[in-house]
Amino acid sequence: MNQRLMKLGQMLQESRDREAALEARLQGVEMAGQSIGPATQALATSQTEVANALKRDEKKTMTLIDSRGVGKPEKYTGKDNESFLRWKITLGSFIYSFFPELEKVLTWAEVQDSTVTMDRARAAFGIGTAEPVDDLEEKPSQVYGVLQNLLEGEPFMIVRNTERGSVFESWRRLNRRCDPSTGARKSSLLRHILSPEDVNSKN
Repeated sequence: MNQRLMKLGQMLQESRDREAALEARLQGVEMAGQSIGPATQALATSQTEVANALKRDEKKTMTLIDSRGVGKPEKYTGKDNESFLRWKITLGSFIYSFFPELEKVLTWAEVQDSTVTMDRARAAFGIGTAEPVDDLEEKPSQVYGVLQNLLEGEPFMIVRNTERGSVFESWRRLNRRCDPSTGARKSSLLRHILSPEDVNSKN
């Protein structure tokens, strides 16, 4: 990372040097009454190259894998003395601090009744939908890697036994197995839909 920053700093300084030289050329051209089009274009190109390099570096640093463990939850093994809900909340805080838009996708995935494929995720959150998520295929692959690093025992095997990289389906299966509230919440909603009079009769 430090080498990358040093390289970008060097690129920035080189760009500034080129800009200074181009400015001097522009002044000379203006004084001579010649066309300044080519020199102006060269200056704009130089600035664009540096801006794009900085953007690429910023995008690379926004990864879950390169976070050096800051804010990561402990590993979850599924043992009786461990709270899946507590671990899930801590994991969510970690993931959503990097990729807040994934919260709605993972929340949607965990209550689905059938296999969550990438096609279904695209249909719900891809480009052109009501709530599109940028890099819908790139970001989940990082979450999949985090799950593999933070799970052991049966929870780990749940993730490993899903198709590689299918983090939304892994998340759905993990919640169905380890979080009783997921099923209970769905059952409560179903009862409310099918028998609303039971709720009204208690009032």
